Amino acid sequence: MSAFGMKGLFVRNVAAAFLLIAPVASQSHLQAQDPASQIEHDAGPSAEESEEIVVTGRHAGKQSIRRAAGLFGRKIEATPVDGQIARWNDPICPKVRGIDQRLQEFVTSRIRQIGREVGAPLAGERCRTNMLITFTPDAKGLVAAMERRSARTFSAATVEERAILRNSSAPVRWWYTTLLEGSDGRPLLDESPALISESAVLPRNGRERYLSSPQSSLIDSKFRATIAGAAVLIDVNQASGYSLLSVADYAAFVALARVRSDIEVVSAPSIIALFTSGAPRTEALTKWDMAYLQALYKAPANRTASVQRRRIVDEMLNALDTRKAE
Repeated sequence: MSAFGMKGLFVRNVAAAFLLIAPVASQSHLQAQDPASQIEHDAGPSAEESEEIVVTGRHAGKQSIRRAAGLFGRKIEATPVDGQIARWNDPICPKVRGIDQRLQEFVTSRIRQIGREVGAPLAGERCRTNMLITFTPDAKGLVAAMERRSARTFSAATVEERAILRNSSAPVRWWYTTLLEGSDGRPLLDESPALISESAVLPRNGRERYLSSPQSSLIDSKFRATIAGAAVLIDVNQASGYSLLSVADYAAFVALARVRSDIEVVSAPSIIALFTSGAPRTEALTKWDMAYLQALYKAPANRTASVQRRRIVDEMLNALDTRKAE
């Protein structure tokens, strides 16, 4: 199947399962998560403005920040795809389901706002969904129902990711589909293209796949790892008591970056710690979160993971060096 077909298949399978199975979250749960003062804003405060920081120390040295940035990325990053850190390269089209229309619009606007701030590619308002955020009163039951309906629903997830999806008690769970494609977005071919003298060859799953491309470089790769689809499930019972802004920011972070599904806490202030007992409470994306996402989308997509990590750390250092240690 072509890369374009795979991108569409993920969204069709997941969307169909949600449409037929997912119940609408009850309004009573949303009231607990959704203070009116937060919802009345179009998309909430900017991620830079929404974090309140209490500073007690001195400026951290560059090497200290560099080490912290490297550790932050390693804690977050899921296993590389064919040796590369995957990110969104095609325009993102988010859709929210399972809550009142007004709240759907709030969460969608917040995700789009964050996407713009970090430099992620965004589709227009009328687009084909490839990022699906679903609120449900029973995420575990929904996962089981989706698997019963179609075994292919979670085919893009690894064995470990599927186990977490089935058994986790966390308020939020997620999975992705990723593709390896040409650095310019061209799909890989199953057969060597005729009459083309220069083509890249990639062994994959026991087969050779080809990329028709005249590109030649000792530095750049002919390939890039792409997030083609992301699905996030939010259990409103488990997330009860948290603001909708906080939950939306958490969902945005795990949807915009390819985050390991077993993550609990990271090495610096982060929205990822939102549901972690005993961790410092963060109500919105932190400066560390924003620095990571911005660095992810500034780093070259067609390099090895080790090169990408160095570039991400460099970009995070540039963003965080003028700020006091958190």
